[in-house]
Amino acid sequence: MRKRSVCIAALAAFILSLFGCSAAEPPVAETDKLVICADAALVTLTRHLGNPIPWQVFHDLYPNVEIELIELPDPAVNRALYETVRQKMRTELMSGKGPDFFVLRSPGRDFEGFFPDVEKAMRSGLFCDLRTLYTDPFSGTVYIDESRDPAAMFTAGQVDGKQFTMPLAFGFPAIATNDITHEKLGVSDSYGTADMLAGLRRVFSAPGAMKMAASGADEIYLNPYNYTQSPLVNYGAETAELDTALTRDILETGKFLSEHIKRLREEGWLRLDRVYTETVNGGFEDYLFSEDYAVMADVNALNWTESRFTSTFYEYSPYLDAIPGEDVGINAMVSYFGAIRANSPNKLNAMRYLALFFERIRLSNHDNMVRRNPPTGAAPITDLASVIAWENFGYLTSRTEETAVQFNRLWSRVVSSRYPVPKEVTDIITRYYEGEIDLDDTIRRMREYWEISLSE
Repeated sequence: MRKRSVCIAALAAFILSLFGCSAAEPPVAETDKLVICADAALVTLTRHLGNPIPWQVFHDLYPNVEIELIELPDPAVNRALYETVRQKMRTELMSGKGPDFFVLRSPGRDFEGFFPDVEKAMRSGLFCDLRTLYTDPFSGTVYIDESRDPAAMFTAGQVDGKQFTMPLAFGFPAIATNDITHEKLGVSDSYGTADMLAGLRRVFSAPGAMKMAASGADEIYLNPYNYTQSPLVNYGAETAELDTALTRDILETGKFLSEHIKRLREEGWLRLDRVYTETVNGGFEDYLFSEDYAVMADVNALNWTESRFTSTFYEYSPYLDAIPGEDVGINAMVSYFGAIRANSPNKLNAMRYLALFFERIRLSNHDNMVRRNPPTGAAPITDLASVIAWENFGYLTSRTEETAVQFNRLWSRVVSSRYPVPKEVTDIITRYYEGEIDLDDTIRRMREYWEISLSE
């Protein structure tokens, strides 16, 4: 074990020297070209700050800086092309070259990600410490002030006190219930993980509880790595404590919900797919106030659809709850992030761009989501029949202040942010959900994965 530790230390030292990260950061340099790499799903958002495309915010402030935007292909459209581009860029990074700034999606159940394990990438020396660039060393301009946001929103990107990535968007599974189903759920603001899991099994075990909804498979995919008070995987100590009572409870409940939604799909029922026609036909109101009403989805999907929909048309705000961690706080999962290459010659301009990107996300969250009621520019819609023509629920006005209060209450319970585990791990859990392996085999396979991954 000591020989392996020495080898790993030597390898880490080599990587740190390769990427230019050392005890003394190299001096900040500027060039007249900023190279940005973005996932296909984030290109439109990235271009809003770009040059010379509309919304020339960056160009207006820094007209002498040219932006080159490298779009990573969408693997869902052309997997082979995505892999070719990704491998070429990885080779460039290992040779000390590549983009200055990254805007990337986190790994997901159906998406491996450019960096399949974001925390491992942060520990590799690939990214620079963003905190060294928060303040312009020449003008003294403060680009990012962490005190304006909850500390939990930054924790996913931190290793040993350094901020190697900037989390930009977050989510966590949440559930909307009415008076009947919330009583069946049996939780209060002080509930813990086990309480919620037991409540979910009660709600969806009832004979009539067959109209569960979700905006996608991921929203009901319960991953034990997301709910423990301390991360199951300790990268620093190279250990993974996986076989716990809570891990088993989460996996078993996740499988129960996965089988439930599978039956609903087979029966042709997906509530968010049918919301328009159900409303126009008058069926939604009966469902909303029935003993079947329970909608599980990402908290952002519930905000933009379920809660605003019901409060706008029925002046009713559902109860909103989330699955908390062991300490009753919520761990928010990072859906995409920004980072600056450690040996980029253009760190300062990259930070200027990141700061604008970060500020735009902040304004969007504070203005267009739940912290204002109604959102700026949103017009109330009162014609129920017109729902069939809508394309975007995001412009619905929340009719009740209670809706916004409930979402703020959920977000105020967020105590930490984390990156999702690699797809190879979620693939193991998926096999369990689909009945291909049993629970003991699932935990064994996850343990074997981490034994190899943490030692590399």
